[in-house]
Amino acid sequence: MTEGGAAGAPGTGGAPPATGVALAPTARAIGVAAGFLALIALGVTSTATGVVVLAGSFGAVLLVAPVMAWRRAVRTTGALRLTAHPDPALVAVGGRCVVGVTGRNGSARRLPPVAFELPAARWRRVRAQPAAVVGQPPKRRRLAPTTPALVGLPGLSPGETVEHRVPVPTGRRGVVEMPPLSVWVHDPMGLFGALVGATAPVRVTVHPVASGRSRSLPALSGVVPADGGPVLAGVAPGAGTEGGTGELADFRPYVPGDRLHLVHWPALARHDQLVVRQFLPEVAATAHVVLDDRAGAHRRAHFEEAVGAIQALAEGALDAGAMVELGTLSGRRVTLAPTVDGRAALWSTLADLWPVPLPSGSPDAHRPYPTGTTLVTTPTGASTLPGVRWRPTVVVVP
Repeated sequence: MTEGGAAGAPGTGGAPPATGVALAPTARAIGVAAGFLALIALGVTSTATGVVVLAGSFGAVLLVAPVMAWRRAVRTTGALRLTAHPDPALVAVGGRCVVGVTGRNGSARRLPPVAFELPAARWRRVRAQPAAVVGQPPKRRRLAPTTPALVGLPGLSPGETVEHRVPVPTGRRGVVEMPPLSVWVHDPMGLFGALVGATAPVRVTVHPVASGRSRSLPALSGVVPADGGPVLAGVAPGAGTEGGTGELADFRPYVPGDRLHLVHWPALARHDQLVVRQFLPEVAATAHVVLDDRAGAHRRAHFEEAVGAIQALAEGALDAGAMVELGTLSGRRVTLAPTVDGRAALWSTLADLWPVPLPSGSPDAHRPYPTGTTLVTTPTGASTLPGVRWRPTVVVVP
């Protein structure tokens, strides 16, 4: 996932340092200024010495506070290294996931306290397009947030690091994004604040979990070898002679450690030399599963069940060592290998599958699949399935 840094943090992907520190008053400063003006007005009409003294105190605070906030901002800019990283970046629905916001003092002197805004309800669901470009300075505001509304990080000693963990909402499938966290420095009285940087947006992929009902679906009707051969029964890769599929490719000289059953004994009798047979690499079987992702054809709960069914079928094929070609009626296709990376790619793909309009005249959307491909749809989608040139095995869920 993406990491971000505070202003001036090199190599962290955060916003560059601002050309000048821009101060903004808080709501508390507005209240103090209003009180100061009220006291001035009262002092004009009154001869009470206490009113004048109190007004002078308010005025002194309004003069000193922005200077202190500005000095703190200057010390912080370029010294605070702030990163945001998800743990983990790929999580199942309902799983535990947090974003660790880490602050580190990269300077040789102690930093003043800083604070950042919690995302709270600002989490949003996005499509899996690239994250927002980071590198622009954070937008300046006319009014700074008050310190009680922020999460404070203490003043850090040189080289010191502190972390705050933000929970991620994982109740629904999809890609969720935490917007950039703005980093603020305030004066000790919280009257003025300066925006000194922002983290990069952080994305977490929440993948579905195959339900028990999905796992009870019929197995794949067949697995088609990658070489385009006939449909195989079951989901097991094709067997062959050890070292290949059984098709002889070449001979090579024998080296210690070669298996004796690969030795070509007639060559020893003819040429008085030990050679071994080499075979073509084994072609892994490929399972083809297609999701009916037509917009307007499914109810939401049924579509989620269909995604869970796709996951159960694909994981079953991967568990058996087969390749998986996962497709949609809209034309999306991805090939997955029976590896850890392949399973992670499956989860990431399923997290971002949503009903979409079928493209008109798209050659990829209508490219035939092999006979026996499993097409998963819903009760409302089954009655309106479009005609296809390939003959699928249709599975209706739930």
